[in-house]
Amino acid sequence: MIRIRTFQDEDAEAVAKLVYDSFRSFLGERLGDRFEELCPQLSADHYRKTALHRTEDVETVSFVAEEDGQVVGFLQAEARAFGLGSLNLIATAPGSAGKGIGSSLFEAAYQFWTERRLRKIITSVAACNKTALAYYLRHDFVPEGYRKDHFFPGVDDIELARFLHY
Repeated sequence: MIRIRTFQDEDAEAVAKLVYDSFRSFLGERLGDRFEELCPQLSADHYRKTALHRTEDVETVSFVAEEDGQVVGFLQAEARAFGLGSLNLIATAPGSAGKGIGSSLFEAAYQFWTERRLRKIITSVAACNKTALAYYLRHDFVPEGYRKDHFFPGVDDIELARFLHY
């Protein structure tokens, strides 16, 4: 059974590995030998510092999905000024597609955004990540733009948005 909860500092190591493995699963072939150089594993300290954060204009929250005591998913969401929010990052364990992990994480983020009465959520996805693109389209995101070689050479990015209606 999948359990969704707020990120805790002790999740940082597992989240760092999960994000690394997830990104490697769809970028590894495209970046080849340069994967380690271009997409280094973010440290556990990075997640400890950024997973739950608040400033005057931005509130960041992160959720983890747990199955049998193991972290199998991670999502980081933001609420910003002017009714805008973002889905900064979502990652699930490679091979876990179709288990509802991403959708369960999204529901937690959706609740966070609606409690703050946000009007628009933005995100982006590597154009080569067809599984993730399908996920966003299923969750009512629509493409708004395209960025060539955005994060990595040879990896284009699709900008997506979803309007929230009350």
